Amino acid sequence: MENRRWSSEEVLVELDPDTTSTSGLCCFKHKTRFLILVLTTLCLTSVLSNILTFNFTVICMVDTPKIVKNDSGRANTTTPFDGFSKTMTEEQNDTLNVGFASMLTKFMPHDAATAHIYASEPETAAEEEKEEGLLTTIMKNYGSHDVAQKKFHWSSTKKSYFFSAIAVGALLAAFPVTVMIAYAGAKKALLTVGLITTVATALCPFAVDTGDHFFIIARLLQGVALAACMPVIGCLTSAWASLDENGLFMGIATSFIQLAPVFTMPLSGALCVSDIGWPGVFYVHAAVSLCLFGLWAIFYTDSPADSRWIGDKELRRINEGKVCLLLKKVSDTAGEQSIVIAAIDAKADKPVSTVPYGAIVRTPAVWAVWVATLANFLGVYLVILFSATFLNKKLQYSVADTGVLAAIPTFIQFAVKVTVGPASDKIKCLSDTAKVKLGNSVAFLCMGAALIALYYIPFGNREQSLVMLITAASICGFNVAGFFKSATLVSRHHSHFVMSVSQMLMCVCMLVVPLIVQFMAPNNSDEEWHNVFVIHGGFLVIGNVFFCIFGSGEPAAWALESWNLKKKPTRFSVGEDAPSG
Repeated sequence: MENRRWSSEEVLVELDPDTTSTSGLCCFKHKTRFLILVLTTLCLTSVLSNILTFNFTVICMVDTPKIVKNDSGRANTTTPFDGFSKTMTEEQNDTLNVGFASMLTKFMPHDAATAHIYASEPETAAEEEKEEGLLTTIMKNYGSHDVAQKKFHWSSTKKSYFFSAIAVGALLAAFPVTVMIAYAGAKKALLTVGLITTVATALCPFAVDTGDHFFIIARLLQGVALAACMPVIGCLTSAWASLDENGLFMGIATSFIQLAPVFTMPLSGALCVSDIGWPGVFYVHAAVSLCLFGLWAIFYTDSPADSRWIGDKELRRINEGKVCLLLKKVSDTAGEQSIVIAAIDAKADKPVSTVPYGAIVRTPAVWAVWVATLANFLGVYLVILFSATFLNKKLQYSVADTGVLAAIPTFIQFAVKVTVGPASDKIKCLSDTAKVKLGNSVAFLCMGAALIALYYIPFGNREQSLVMLITAASICGFNVAGFFKSATLVSRHHSHFVMSVSQMLMCVCMLVVPLIVQFMAPNNSDEEWHNVFVIHGGFLVIGNVFFCIFGSGEPAAWALESWNLKKKPTRFSVGEDAPSG
């Protein structure tokens, strides 16, 4: 047969069952794509869980005290003269702390004159050290069965550095990760950042003990992995989901944001009060990450056609009606057979058309998605990052109870999300635009109302405050039927770019929320926290108004150029030229 070159065109392909023959183990009864979905979601959950470890352990991190011996008069220092061993850490002033022999042989008048400073001002010195963010401790007289422990007392500013380092790391890695996904594929990119977050999490206890700068570096490395989450979700959905399963894949994959606190908070609470202590929180999370990413590497491939776990039937199900790029050469029947498989899998030697960046950024519906993303994650990260602190410090729940209670709202939100996402796809009485605006309004307005309600509820009534916090976090699960779904409906096969920007906005929110809380609640007073909640509730209301005005559920003009679902699929066989579209 004379050699032919297929024209570089995008077409819709319907695969004839008689024209393909792929070998697959097919041991999952044509449900391999759902296994891939679950494993990917768990890996993304692990990435965020590693980040959240510090958000809980910050309230229970303890270690063996280290006494800094110097003559500065600071907390944890001994008095500068021999014979009087009282420290600045509130030991009892009794004869057991006085060495009379040393006082008689090494007595210095100046030391005696200044002794009252060390005996009467321990609290002042300790508070000064606490504000400077140094390690301090309050020692007690323990029995033989007690273990002296200390807390890592950081200033509010230093803690905000630890929180914000995640967002900085994600922002710095956003462009390199996007390039790596484009050239090396989502699998290599996610495995790379997965290794980074696993090692960084395992080293966190060492970094904390070594110094604040080392801990900030570890947090930056944890943030690097976050940059890959949304782009990987885009790759997963476009490659492995069939056209009528996009809502399901998007709903479950994005639920890693809810699953991470559900896993991390109760586990961290249990480990913190156990004999293992707070270092065990980091070690266990690192071990879980290693196992999950190893399992994901076995099953995931960037293309379903390359997977040995998938059969012909499921491959046809995934690719039915999708836009495909034809750029392969054929010279005989066997060659053309491979062309058909490559075509339905949308794999090409080089891109046919570039992403219309200019048209995308000029589209109001896309800006509606981005504004909604910003408002959504300002509220979501407030709950994720600070719910444990709020429950423990303001509502006075114990550490163990805080771990369980902090997980409840995100668990409910996960259940809402995986239910609402597929249900939205099945509603036929409303247009796609009406459905995304309705879903977004339920999520944003109800969450905003619950946060604003916290402005009026005294925190002394902790049951009502807890109910409002749980309501705010739970109802947000409707966002999967709102701006999340709108992003894929409007941009279609260009959704990877829209979601990459959404990922950057998520990182900005993670960076900004701790700064907002630090600025508005530096003293953790009730009035300050009331203001924090009402401001974030206002963000959600404003974001929803913007989305309802400009949001859409219909594909943009630049997304229809090669994605026309109303066009009848083209069937072609050996010996035919590529169809003209």
